[in-house]
Amino acid sequence: MAEAGEPFVCITQNIRGRTSCTRDTSRLRNTQLAVAAHHGHMRCVKILVEEYESDIDAPGLVSITGRYISGAPALWCAAEGGHAHVVAYLLGKGANPNITTDYKATPMISAVNNNYVHIAKILLQYGAEIDSANSQGVTGLMHASCNGHVEAVEFLLKAGADVNRRNVDGKSAVYMCAASGHLPVLKLLLDRNARLDSDSFGITPLIAACSAGHAHIMEHLLNKTNLIPTMEAIDAMELLGAVFANKREVMIAIQYWQKATRQRYVDGALVYPKAQEPLVQSGDFREFSTLEELEGLETNREQMLVQSLLVRIRVLGTEHLETMISFRAKGIDYADEREFQRCFDLWMFALATKQHRPEPLSEGRLFHIKSLIGLYTYVINTSPENARDTWPVVHFDSLLRLFETITDATESVMSHVRESAGQPASVARKRIKYYNRLCRIITLLMHLLLSLTKLRRSLKEVQWIAAKREVYNLVKAKPRDSVGSTLLHMACSTCLQMDNTMVPVVIFPNLEVIELLLDTGADPRAPDHAGDTPLHTLAKNVECSREMTLALLNAGAHLDAKNYQGQTFQSLRAQRGQQLHELVNPLPYTSLQCMAARVIRKHGILYRSVLHPRLSAFVDIH
Repeated sequence: MAEAGEPFVCITQNIRGRTSCTRDTSRLRNTQLAVAAHHGHMRCVKILVEEYESDIDAPGLVSITGRYISGAPALWCAAEGGHAHVVAYLLGKGANPNITTDYKATPMISAVNNNYVHIAKILLQYGAEIDSANSQGVTGLMHASCNGHVEAVEFLLKAGADVNRRNVDGKSAVYMCAASGHLPVLKLLLDRNARLDSDSFGITPLIAACSAGHAHIMEHLLNKTNLIPTMEAIDAMELLGAVFANKREVMIAIQYWQKATRQRYVDGALVYPKAQEPLVQSGDFREFSTLEELEGLETNREQMLVQSLLVRIRVLGTEHLETMISFRAKGIDYADEREFQRCFDLWMFALATKQHRPEPLSEGRLFHIKSLIGLYTYVINTSPENARDTWPVVHFDSLLRLFETITDATESVMSHVRESAGQPASVARKRIKYYNRLCRIITLLMHLLLSLTKLRRSLKEVQWIAAKREVYNLVKAKPRDSVGSTLLHMACSTCLQMDNTMVPVVIFPNLEVIELLLDTGADPRAPDHAGDTPLHTLAKNVECSREMTLALLNAGAHLDAKNYQGQTFQSLRAQRGQQLHELVNPLPYTSLQCMAARVIRKHGILYRSVLHPRLSAFVDIH
């Protein structure tokens, strides 16, 4: 009885008194079986399987280290919990040894991930696949290698695991163990002829190890004759030096940089020059190339950090997480010293740098765009109003350049969204990814527009006209998020916020942004996927501004337009306890066309076969 304890009481009390045919009871039993298996309560498992005939392979829901795992079958839960006796029992009862969670994780992956080799052996005896992979293409060998589980790695290799298999990002087991710094595992994999292939971003296991500061991994790989190309070895030493520079261990950093620089020369001739990419304007940022340029560098903390960043850019690329963090940290240092243009130049340099794996609006580019917009928002919100000598005004051309860059990125990702429509499932997943990125860039654009409106009184007329031209180009591109909201919808919504330490909490709707969008051609009658116009979006807010309502109506919004649920601006405000006349006088905004359309809809008059399609669409919204 002690074996079951309180979980046994809890489970049986939840099941007793329920009929076996109800669907809810079946789901409950499945989850309870998963929970019992995860905690190793054999008696509970036996009761649920033998007395209540629970489906052994049915998916359940369990909480592991505070994280809910959906679609988790009992066998996976038992393997994850390290309970070999439960695993053996379930397999003996016919459980599928290769069953997966919703994320395609198998019991074998779970066992070796936790170094439960005894469980992995049981699973293998019952036919478990040794090279099964989860939804990200990560196999058990990759998990075990990443965690440094020598025993599990030895078991998998003896069982015939593919040592060179790679996940969706192109990372192999040897890549993961090198990046994690596990030398014993690395030696095992290399003895099995593991290849040192680069991942999808062009990063090799050696470079990944140096990026994480694992000097012992680098030394071992470089000591293996002809295993590492000379150029890669030099880059690795320079990257490791950059890591030590960031840790303030400047003398070690200088030693690695000097050693790497010497190896670039053979008999006094430069044989292994540094790559010249990216070919962009980088201001005063220039990487060292000779031993003379390294002399005395250790005394200049500022230059050490700059050189560390430049090495990361060249070796890792701007999309790498370590590079992005370094970019942001250095830029914030400049901003703290009120050198805003240097901060802008640095982050724009990151944004313009050629990517290892070009794709529309990558995570790295979004990261840098968010930093740049955060910079402008911070400076504008902390500067005196109407001041003409502030950085955003003096260097207004920089803001226009950023706006143009973001508009181009938005158009690029929108074209990929359109191209992926109606494509197979694999492409559809990419479409979801592009939509998510599009939503994020639109949110960032709204905050950039807000910053632009705050500069209006400080700008010259020619500057403001140039700004409106950029906004017009953006509006003309017609960006929409996944629910069909336009920029104007978002400007009218209270849901738009941006979580950024450099950006004060700003809540829309905003009258100035609405007026700017309307003035540059935004359509006040455009519906989203639910048939809501910007006026509907405004009406759904708790508070509805009279000025914003009038701005939309004066621009041509229809006061009596209905969404797909038949709701109008008036009915939506009535739900909030506000009558229409308290906001606006409806008479100036009620046309004879609108009245006629309402009569046609009210009396069910057939019109689609008689009227022009544009007129039919007009009647439809009434």
